[in-house]
Amino acid sequence: MNFVSVLGAGIVFSIIALVLKDKKREYALLVSIGGGIFIALAALSLLTPVLDSVKAFLSDTDFQNIKIVIRALGIGYLTEFAADAAKDAGEASLASKIEMFGKAAVIAVSLPILTGLFEAIKDLLL
Repeated sequence: MNFVSVLGAGIVFSIIALVLKDKKREYALLVSIGGGIFIALAALSLLTPVLDSVKAFLSDTDFQNIKIVIRALGIGYLTEFAADAAKDAGEASLASKIEMFGKAAVIAVSLPILTGLFEAIKDLLL
């Protein structure tokens, strides 16, 4: 799918959601979330060759830290998408909890890097 088609679909989803917002707010929310999922999947299809190249490079080497950073980036993007969907639904409190969970997940995934950093600092100080 080309760039212009995805942007056009985004505009169409936005207009439909705007029209439905006054009459059926719940349907407008579903259209908005559906449009977000459609655009996210289109973006993912654009990134598939890049991800395949990165996977091929990482499989040949032992760059564990880069794998962790890529996982953390993925968690960040998914968290932002979920939090934005909650904000669109008018659930700002839920969105902040989603963001908090995403931050905790990034810290948990990054624990091996943090442990290595703390060990290096400890070795330097002692």
